[in-house]
Formats: sequence, structure tokens, C-alpha cells
Amino acid sequence: HKHGFTSLPNNYCRNPDGEPHAWCYTTDTNTRWEFCDIPQCKTPAPGEADECLTEPKGQNYQGTKNVTKSGLKCQAWSVQTPHSHSFTKSLGNQENYCRNPDGEPKPWCYTTEKDTRWETCDIPECAACEVEQEKGPDCKVLYKISGGCYYQSHYRNECKYSVKLDKDSAGKVRADVNYGATKFSLKEGKGVNKCAYFKVIGDYLVIEDTLAHGC
Repeated sequence: HKHGFTSLPNNYCRNPDGEPHAWCYTTDTNTRWEFCDIPQCKTPAPGEADECLTEPKGQNYQGTKNVTKSGLKCQAWSVQTPHSHSFTKSLGNQENYCRNPDGEPKPWCYTTEKDTRWETCDIPECAACEVEQEKGPDCKVLYKISGGCYYQSHYRNECKYSVKLDKDSAGKVRADVNYGATKFSLKEGKGVNKCAYFKVIGDYLVIEDTLAHGC
């Protein structure tokens, strides 16, 4: 099937044109395209998700903001009033939280005001961490991460993870790490070895990248 989306990677399901769900062209000459059966993510409870944007458009935002930038209450994604829309199936379990399913500049929602169909939501970007990088043993790289912040592994790394760093009620550093479907928390002295090695030492989270970057 001929098309204009040749910049998209491999043959993965994607949604480059704002359809209700991710889709792809098929290898069947009689079926040009079809939607992909991708389950909905579980809606996080209040306080479980970051209430800031880890990337500018916030397309992975899973927080619980439900008021627009002008203070209007968001309409639940599962209902069609006062505004009808096509996102009930894909976002029907996301309550009335701000989301960005179609690549708008920021997360948004339909409003409960009949004269205002939708608005973006005022959600700040997550603070960037202070990062010190040094050469480790065997051509590995050590990252020393500090601050109340969010850090994501370099886009070229095969090891993909994100880290939220803050302090507990005692003022000790706490690191919440997401690695694929795995989530774990670290405090002083405890180390975890996944695709990289993570350990809290004093005011830092030290990450030893297990990939060789060249000596």
C-alpha cells in the first residue's frame, strides 16, 4: 500500500494523523489498514503519577490534573456531553484527566462548558536534574544525579529508564526508577542492578551504565 508516512519506524502501530486509536497499513492487498488492539493503561490513583511533564508535549503524561488553564472543569473522556468526541474507547478509563492523545502542544481536555469545547491544561515541565558524568571502570560511564528533579536515560542508550529524585520526610534522597514495566524505589545504601546499576550515595543517585561507550 502506498502512503506518505515513510518516516515512521519499522512496522509498528502508530497514530500519525489523529485517528481514535493506533493503526497500521497491512500486508494484505485487500485490506489497506486496520486499527491495532492495544489495551488501555491503568489510570493511576491521585499521587501515583508525576504531576509535571517529562517531555514538552506531555504525550506520556499520566497525572491527575482535571482543570484547564483558564480554570474550567474537564469533561470525563467516557461521556459525550456537552461535547461529543472520538476518544471514548481509547481514553474512557482516564476519568476527566488532562491528556494529549493527538499531539497537541500540551495535554488538554474537553470542558464541561458548552461554549468552550476544549482547552489545554497548565501543567509545568519537570525540573531537570544536575548530572555529573565521569569515566568508570571497563569503559563504562558513571552518572551522578542530584536535585529534586526528573532524569531520563540518553536517547541513544539501549538501556531505557527514567528517574524521579526527591527527598523523604527525613531529608534523605529517594529515587523512584522506572525501567520498562518495572518500578522500584531506592534509598541510601541500597543498590539495584538492572540494565544499569543504580545506587543512592549521600545526596546523589549514582548510575553505572552497563553499556560500553568507548574508552
